Amino acid sequence: KNPLDPRFVNPVRLLQVSGNAFYTGGMHTWQFHRKTENYVTKFDLTSQITKVHQIKFGLQAQSFALFLREFEIRMDRWTNFKPAMNPIWAWNNNEYHHYPYSFSTYIQDKMEFKDMIVNLGIRYDYFNANASYPKDLRDTNIYEPVLPEHKYKNYNPNLPFEDQTAFTLQERKKFWYRKASPKIQLSPRFGIAYPISDRGVIHISYGFFFQMPNFQYLYANPEFEVFPGQSAPLDPMPHTQLNTMGNPDLKPQKTVIYEIGLQQQLTDNLGLTFTTYYKDIRNWLGTEINQLYIVGRYYARYVNRDYANVRGITIALDQRPFHGISASIDYTFQIAKGDASDPNTAFWDKQNNIEPTKQFIPLDWDRRHSLNLTVSVGSQNSWNLSVIGKLGSGLPYTPTFQNIRLSVANSANKPPYYNFDLYAYKNIHVMGLVYSLYFKIYNLFDRKNELDVYSDTGRAGYSLQSFYTSPNIRGVNTLNEYLKRPDWYSAPRQVIIGVKISAN
Repeated sequence: KNPLDPRFVNPVRLLQVSGNAFYTGGMHTWQFHRKTENYVTKFDLTSQITKVHQIKFGLQAQSFALFLREFEIRMDRWTNFKPAMNPIWAWNNNEYHHYPYSFSTYIQDKMEFKDMIVNLGIRYDYFNANASYPKDLRDTNIYEPVLPEHKYKNYNPNLPFEDQTAFTLQERKKFWYRKASPKIQLSPRFGIAYPISDRGVIHISYGFFFQMPNFQYLYANPEFEVFPGQSAPLDPMPHTQLNTMGNPDLKPQKTVIYEIGLQQQLTDNLGLTFTTYYKDIRNWLGTEINQLYIVGRYYARYVNRDYANVRGITIALDQRPFHGISASIDYTFQIAKGDASDPNTAFWDKQNNIEPTKQFIPLDWDRRHSLNLTVSVGSQNSWNLSVIGKLGSGLPYTPTFQNIRLSVANSANKPPYYNFDLYAYKNIHVMGLVYSLYFKIYNLFDRKNELDVYSDTGRAGYSLQSFYTSPNIRGVNTLNEYLKRPDWYSAPRQVIIGVKISAN
């Protein structure tokens, strides 16, 4: 479509309503185009070279072709109120082509001895972002440099600017950027399973795991611009946090996992599994605040600065099919803490004059208690009825009052969560065909789980805003209508009935 179509509506009309009101006009005028191509070559080999040793070997090569184009359509007095785009060096016009690539290989030896099984392996990972970043982090925009030394050749402070010889863009590119270094990691992995009886096995595992950050954190804001002012623009960027910059020199997240567990057969059909684990996560993604040479202008850059750890235990009971009934139940207690859940936390704290967190806090996905259960009744080739249940304690949130934080982040919890699904089918055999009549019921009890909550009450259904916010709203809705958030609840009960036909 034509990005300069004159039928676009001026976004200033978004301001025709007051706060706590639905939009009645205007439109967001950002255009966003993205394309990703991924080419993969993979090879795996498994060989039982002796009765004791089974060797696994593999390698994988990947290359990517990434394209992004995003820009804002302007319609203001500077464009004579006609649709127009800012130049490529403006904060609201971005484009990049990047071609990162990676390579990995592993080898593993599975050794089956009389009294134990040992897995020993190592993995090699290589990643190249194939991109550059500014050498001077206080003067980042190559199109609009701040320092005179970056603008003019052989800069002489005793001469007026009009008598200086400016660098061309191509000349500036030769000294402006630094190439990101390739990232390499060796990841040893070890596991052992030791029988303690004819019905019980203890297992221990230890391993390193390599994970590169998402591409958006490497390549965001490709021209490294800073919005002229720390307050948000009229129509903010829809896909990128304003005044943040990607960092192609990010290190991979390194996770070390320790696990020990017991598998015990209690009866011929019933088994118990107990597992305890610990995850040490380093190079956790965060942001650093960099000040430009212009007073009062700053931005956030993604860096490996944070840390997190996860520890927990899982107890599970599994019953294999017996007289047409099978069941399983597992309980997990887990604690997940770290410096921050979102990489942008330090930047948000800076903008809101909040003292940075100096202690570990619960992470956004820190669900302390989880219980899962499944019960299945029936005959495999004739009929079956299954119920799947999930229960869990509430995820954390940050309490506030009148938008002022009352304590450290994630110090309170949302309401508990539970959900049950039901699935049933009946097979009918007719003339060599199988007609499978089935129905599925999601959210069997029509539970309204509160997935998100108001931070001043901890509930999705009501807020204290009505006590301290003026009810006089310039718009088409009332305050109570605006505070109703059906999207903060889980989906209601859903019933699906169908027939599947297959050959006998």
